[in-house]
Amino acid sequence: MEKQFGTCKLSNPVFTTLHQPLPSIRAASYSQRQDADGWSKGPDHEVEMNAERICKASHSDPVVRATCLFLALLVASLLQGKNAEGVPLTGLLRELMEKVEEKLHDKNEKESFQAAFHIPDERYPHGCDVLTTLRLLVLAVSSEHLDFKKHITQIVMQGGEGACVHGGVVGGILGLILGYTNLPQDWLSQLAQENRKFMNTKLNLLLDLFGLP
Repeated sequence: MEKQFGTCKLSNPVFTTLHQPLPSIRAASYSQRQDADGWSKGPDHEVEMNAERICKASHSDPVVRATCLFLALLVASLLQGKNAEGVPLTGLLRELMEKVEEKLHDKNEKESFQAAFHIPDERYPHGCDVLTTLRLLVLAVSSEHLDFKKHITQIVMQGGEGACVHGGVVGGILGLILGYTNLPQDWLSQLAQENRKFMNTKLNLLLDLFGLP
């Protein structure tokens, strides 16, 4: 079955939802996953266990693990359609922050993690650590307009060791929220054919994971 992400040619009508903002695809996919294996009974617990186990393999710092857990839960929540249910993005961020910070027992570690969610102004922070990535994500998602090109351009033009990681995380979450059709078309048109093929492969794997036909 042909599912062409880069060229927008989807042979199955189900996949036309991919070109809509996130609520279109996540609600259908999560519903099918619920029916298929009862995953709705406790998906967050599974996400937490997997995220922490994988992160521990290479990063033992509690704040790094907390950040990894937060990002995993955020992606899971968006795919489950929680934001589509009327929960503001800022509210979802706070909800997950409060949930994750309970796992931090050291006062300094907890304060460092919490500080990433309190941006005093709209200036983009500099740094190459995970908390800088988290601050940039919070700044982008909390902004009045979710402007993909603006945020990614600003992050990349800052440069530094962490630019590729910051851009990857922020771009991934914004893309998940906005949907394919709301990504900058002038950027998409410049993607090399091999990159489009790579994305098609990844897309197929994602849809297979959701159990979509």
